[in-house]
Amino acid sequence: MNQIRLWLLRILIVLILAIAFSTIGLDIQKNALADLFTVIGIIYTLAIGFMLGFSFQEIYDADLRNKFKNIVKDCFVVFTVLFGISALLHTLCPDFAISFWVLKLEYQFLVVFWDLFSLGYYCFNFNKLRKLRNNIDDCIRQGRIDRERYGKG
Repeated sequence: MNQIRLWLLRILIVLILAIAFSTIGLDIQKNALADLFTVIGIIYTLAIGFMLGFSFQEIYDADLRNKFKNIVKDCFVVFTVLFGISALLHTLCPDFAISFWVLKLEYQFLVVFWDLFSLGYYCFNFNKLRKLRNNIDDCIRQGRIDRERYGKG
């Protein structure tokens, strides 16, 4: 339940920022959207490739192996959903603005702030994946030491 609230809060922040910047009346260059999507695609591809490189076969503790697998699986799902939403937003490409009272929401700002949020999320969690990779390597190394030292495994 906490995760759902956290995601709703993130989406609300993206909407508030998009509305604020739309209302101010700033202008976005059209090619900036395409460039931003290209960067997101590259980072998504790198992250998925990094996750595919994880190997759990030398972790003999089933609970620990399942824990690591679930972390990577959850991260893969979230990364894919974020990229899918970005792809959908870029594919739809409507040019609209919704006005209510003095507030305004332009589609381009919604896309830009969603993309910026996605990039930030990727970068933050890519670092977590790197730390997870180090933990997995430490577990594998410790398992090898234990097998050599104590004849376990």
